[in-house]
Amino acid sequence: MNIHEYQAKELLAKFGAPVPAGLAQPYAGQRYFEYLYALPGNAEHTVSFDEMFGVIATNRLSLSEPGLRYQYSNGGYSLLAKIVEQVSGLPYHEFLQQRFFAPHGFSHTSLPHLGSDQTPQAPFLRGYAYVAPPDGSVDITRTNPSGQVGAGNLVSSAHELAQWYRLLFTGGLGLSRTTVARMMDTLPNDQISRFYGLGVVYTPGLGYGHDGTLPGAVSTCRYDPDSGTVVVIYSNTLDTTDMAGEVFGLYDIAAEAKGLMEGRHIDNSEFRSGYHP
Repeated sequence: MNIHEYQAKELLAKFGAPVPAGLAQPYAGQRYFEYLYALPGNAEHTVSFDEMFGVIATNRLSLSEPGLRYQYSNGGYSLLAKIVEQVSGLPYHEFLQQRFFAPHGFSHTSLPHLGSDQTPQAPFLRGYAYVAPPDGSVDITRTNPSGQVGAGNLVSSAHELAQWYRLLFTGGLGLSRTTVARMMDTLPNDQISRFYGLGVVYTPGLGYGHDGTLPGAVSTCRYDPDSGTVVVIYSNTLDTTDMAGEVFGLYDIAAEAKGLMEGRHIDNSEFRSGYHP
């Protein structure tokens, strides 16, 4: 990818420090996007990058100065998507489609990004969220994806996710080996990911990849460079009362599946070691 580092650094500097924390924090007593979409006539409102970062900047939403602590941030990924648009001159979804999805034949992968893009293209699995009683299990298949652009607005199949991760970590997407190595250079933390690099999670026994967690969809994808094994586990139900437990449950399933493919037992005790909710 011919995206020059100096351009990205200049664009990032314009947003200033500290790094945005995202909009998961309560806003008017609710999470911001829930508050926004619930306003009269706003269910299909399309959130722009400028709107998102305007709210973050106006309310000074941050967790720390850069370099002091680790904290996952959806807003950080949306910021990177904005940088991609500025550097490439293309909307984020078109850039990924032209540079990655189309050349590799990903016909079941898309990036819904408008507030009206609420129903996935068929065929698709319905999504459910389990919330505290009395609501219980709620069908949440229809959802506004515009506030998740860059962080969680991708729809794909297990097969194409597996292809993506194999291509990514073996240099098949056009990224240099130096870039991929930087992404895989992880540091420990006390959150679910345990080891995090540049957009990459490392899970002992499973390998490198990432998790995706949205209401109605949970996935974990890992590539093991030692064995070449790719594991993709997906659930169409998110337990909002115990998200960590659900993610660790997917790790357990991934370890068992990977062990069956490789003919060995994978110790999953390290998954939870060091995690402090």
